[in-house]
Amino acid sequence: MKILKNILVTAFALAAINLTAANAGDITADSIVGKWKDPDGPAVVRIENKGGYYEGVIVENTGNPDVVSTVVFKNLVYDAADSVWNGTVYSIKKSKDFDAKIRMDTANNFTMTVKAGLGSKKLDWARVE
Repeated sequence: MKILKNILVTAFALAAINLTAANAGDITADSIVGKWKDPDGPAVVRIENKGGYYEGVIVENTGNPDVVSTVVFKNLVYDAADSVWNGTVYSIKKSKDFDAKIRMDTANNFTMTVKAGLGSKKLDWARVE
């Protein structure tokens, strides 16, 4: 009985590893291209490949139309070894750039980690297009 339990545990672990590897294998440098919903407000940001780096511009903001066309993601560079994009994010509220790391969880969402001094904040973005 103990052997059967070990086999089942091993089988489930391998299945979970394979699913994770399959999802990670689907992510490419251009996976980030598209329109994304800002988790902190009504803004929609379009991320585009600028040839060697990626840039994100606010294309919609019903709460503050004056910020449309503001570049908020700057110099995002894909690191294939870690499957992340590193660059900066511009905070409109603070009028300041912060270091950011983006990791895609699936094809339709990513987690952005923003570093500010000794602290950091994680934000989950969802694809809208």
